[in-house]
Parts: sequence; structure tokens; C-alpha cells
Amino acid sequence: MWRQEPPDLSSRLLRQRCVEAVEAVRRRSFDAVLMDMQMPNMDGYEFNKAIRKNEAFKNIIFVLASATLLEVKDAVKALKGGADDYLLKPFDKEQTRAKVDALLRIKVLQDDLFESNDKLSKTVVELEEHKKTLETKNKIIEQEKERLNNSLKEIS
Repeated sequence: MWRQEPPDLSSRLLRQRCVEAVEAVRRRSFDAVLMDMQMPNMDGYEFNKAIRKNEAFKNIIFVLASATLLEVKDAVKALKGGADDYLLKPFDKEQTRAKVDALLRIKVLQDDLFESNDKLSKTVVELEEHKKTLETKNKIIEQEKERLNNSLKEIS
């Protein structure tokens, strides 16, 4: 499920050299990045580390593609290193699309959750401000009550 009409995959997923890809991700907003494990200058593991260091990119989906991820330990290393999933080459078009769709559904839910958390945080701040205001008003009322009680005592 896409938020809007499905974008052309080539426009949403990077297919550049790793160093250029890191810079491209820093300059633009992406929901998902499909990265080959074997790239010039930097492999997919290094790319994930470089991107995941930046807090601004923690919510981008990273999928590593490899013709050599044949051993479980390699897949585990990719996932522990920050990849959200991996694809084996040669790609099966339907499987690739289904995986990307599934990951983007998760991304939509994650984005909605972050937005809800932000709203809740703002609401908590507002409620704390209202609480302080009410405490101040309550203090004033208590002082006025005390003053009136003292006045009544003087009269009686």
C-alpha cells in the first residue's frame, strides 16, 4: 500500500555508488533505499553504518541486495547492521514489489506512530502548563479564602 500513487521504483530507490548514495540520502527525503551489497568505495554494511549514525535517517527503510548473501550469518550481519530486509539476486519482480510494499506499509504505520507520539508529547506539555496555571489560581483562591476567614473572625 502506497501513501499516494505508487512512485516509479527507480525514482524512490537509489541505484548509485555508495558514497554518492549517502550524500543523496542526506540531501533528499526517501522512504526506502535499495542498496547493492557490492558497491565501489563502500559495501552495503558500511553504507548502513554511515546512514544509521545520523538520527535524521533512522526511519528510512534499507533493503540490501546481494547475489552472495547465501549464508545465514551474512543475512544476520546485514540485519544487525541496520538493514530492514534483504533481497537475493536475481530479483523476482513480484517478490521485490511485495517486499517493498510490505516494508512501506510498516513505514506508514511507523510514521503515524511517530506523529501520534509528537502530538501526545505536545499535549502533555500543554496539560502541564494548564496544571501550573490551575495550581497558581488555586493558591490565590486559598489566600483569598484565608483573608476572608480572617476578616470574618475580626467581624465576629
